[in-house]
Amino acid sequence: MSSISIGTVRISPVILQLLSNYLHFTSESVTLTSKLQFTSQYENWTESMSEPLLPSIGGENFAAVNLGPFAALDRFTFEPEGKPSLEGKVFLKQVLALTGAEISLNKLPPRRSMHFYHKHHHNEEIYIFLGGRGEFQVDNRVFEVSEGTVVRVDCAAERCMRSTSDEGLYFATIQVRTGTFEGDTIQDGIGVSERVRWVGKQWLEWGDVGTS
Repeated sequence: MSSISIGTVRISPVILQLLSNYLHFTSESVTLTSKLQFTSQYENWTESMSEPLLPSIGGENFAAVNLGPFAALDRFTFEPEGKPSLEGKVFLKQVLALTGAEISLNKLPPRRSMHFYHKHHHNEEIYIFLGGRGEFQVDNRVFEVSEGTVVRVDCAAERCMRSTSDEGLYFATIQVRTGTFEGDTIQDGIGVSERVRWVGKQWLEWGDVGTS
C-alpha cells in the first residue's frame, strides 16, 4: 500500500480534527495512509504542536491548508511501497478530504528525470505546469513543457517527464476517473441571489475552525 510520509513536518490540529479517520500516527512523523485508522497517540501529539508548519483553516463545508512556497516542496516525500521515494511530491486528497479527485503538487529537481514510467487502471491525469522548463514523454513521443502548459494523459498511456532547467520543474497533477464527468461547468453551477459583500463577514486566521 502506498503512503505519503511528511517526515517531521507537522499538520495543524484543525486539519487533523477534520481528518482523524484518515490518519495514522507514528511517534516521530505523520504518515497519511488509505487505512481508516485513528489512535490515542493523536491527543498527545497535537498538544505538542505549538507552531504547526502547515497552517490550516477548516469549517463544515471547506478545508484549506498552506503548503508554503513551491520552492520548498522538496521537504515533502512520497514513499510508494517497493519503489524509490520521491522528494518534492505531496498529495492533497486526504489532507483536504477530497471526494472526486486526487491532486498532487510536485517539484522535480533541476535537470532531473523521473526514474520510472507509469500508467493507470482507471484514471486520466491532467498536468498543469507552474514553473520551470522540461520535457514530457507519452508513449515514446516527447515534447517541451513550461509554465502555462497543460497536458491530459489517458489512463493506458505510459508517461514520464524530466526537468531541463536550473530552477527545476513545478507542476500540479489532477487525477480523475475516466469517463465519469457529465454535463459541464455552467450547468453544474447554481447562482446565488445575494449581493457580494466583504464587510461584516467572519474573518478566519490560519489555525481557526470556521463556524456557520
